[in-house]
Amino acid sequence: MTADTTDCDGWFEIGSTDGIVLVADSIAVDFETAATCTLTVTSLSDDGSTSSASFDVQITDYDEFDVSQPVDDNDDDNEIPEDASAGTTTNITASSSDADGTTNTVTYSIVSQTCNGAFSIDSSSGDVAVVSPSAIDYEVSTTCGITIRATSADGSTADSTFVVDITDVNDIAPQYASTDANPEVLEGTTSVETLVITDEDSIGTYTCTLTGDDSTLFTCVVTGSSATLAFQSGPDYEYPSDDDGDRKSGV
Repeated sequence: MTADTTDCDGWFEIGSTDGIVLVADSIAVDFETAATCTLTVTSLSDDGSTSSASFDVQITDYDEFDVSQPVDDNDDDNEIPEDASAGTTTNITASSSDADGTTNTVTYSIVSQTCNGAFSIDSSSGDVAVVSPSAIDYEVSTTCGITIRATSADGSTADSTFVVDITDVNDIAPQYASTDANPEVLEGTTSVETLVITDEDSIGTYTCTLTGDDSTLFTCVVTGSSATLAFQSGPDYEYPSDDDGDRKSGV
């Protein structure tokens, strides 16, 4: 007996007298290697004549493998800005496999995420994208963890956790605080007040714009996280320069 299917060499044997074909090497028989084995059996008569026939042996699959742990098949950085719109990719593509020859279709789902409801996953491709932009806020969290589950058609599952970095966007207006909303200054003095600037954003620069009836009398200089308000020239009590002459300058 010979195996016409090369991959099946050594898998089977035949009884020389009873013609029964048996498995010779059970460890070697592998559906993933060959699903069908064609065997040619030759019979030999005492008179020297021979006769041959071919038979196909069908190999059935056995569920011997579980789904592999998901990995990220996208090499780009897993990073998005905090103002990312719905549909923005996170550059995460979950990828798993099941080495069984059948019942090996893999699907993907998100089982948990630290930025509640922010992301969704394509169950077939494993691509992760933004679904709820309002759930992403750099000032709340600079990273979002996502646990993805791969499920094979054979019922086996495997989980992996991935991290998406959130980058800051200058989306919050800075605030300033004054120690005295109605400061008094001596005539001839230019310094008025130093204002402390606070900003939840981690990026951006500050500028100072003055408004009001007497804004042209003042200057405002920003240094770091403070703004200094001053008269352009020291006021004269006897000759007030404010708009209504009441020695109260509005800015």
